[in-house]
Amino acid sequence: MRSVNCKKCTASERLNDEGDGCGISPDGTYSNPGSPSCTDCEHTHGYVSLAGDSGAAQCTYCGPGFYADQISQTCKECEIDTYSVGGIDTCLVCPSEYAEFGAPSCSACLGPKEYSDVEGAAFCSIAKTCGRGTYIVTASTTTSDAECGDCYKGIASAGDQALCNICDSEGE
Repeated sequence: MRSVNCKKCTASERLNDEGDGCGISPDGTYSNPGSPSCTDCEHTHGYVSLAGDSGAAQCTYCGPGFYADQISQTCKECEIDTYSVGGIDTCLVCPSEYAEFGAPSCSACLGPKEYSDVEGAAFCSIAKTCGRGTYIVTASTTTSDAECGDCYKGIASAGDQALCNICDSEGE
């Protein structure tokens, strides 16, 4: 009669190919506890998983401004002039000098004085300024124009201010 030695693998290991020991799952895969095999991350693009990770929850999603480096199995920030909306393995190239490090989109605009509400646009619009008697409700960004509101009677603004001030006795 032959004796069989059983080996229990840890949660981050799987039974090796020979069936006589444990091994770790390679990068980009995970193993479920007690499973004899490794499974690829469900979504292979934009996800990373380090060798030996256990369970599908160990597959990490790389969000906006980052890409999944499949060699190092880490999420890396996009370089200048590239961007990522998330879930991709390489950052996309912006038209000439449009993005900063880790950008989720491209913009040629240098807010708060310029904006464009069209991603990757080759032009920018000059952001409006809030003039006398108005105040800034929402400041402009690289992707949206400023919004101005009117000051109420008895209060005023010299323009381009975040709030209105009470007028003094001379109406200023």
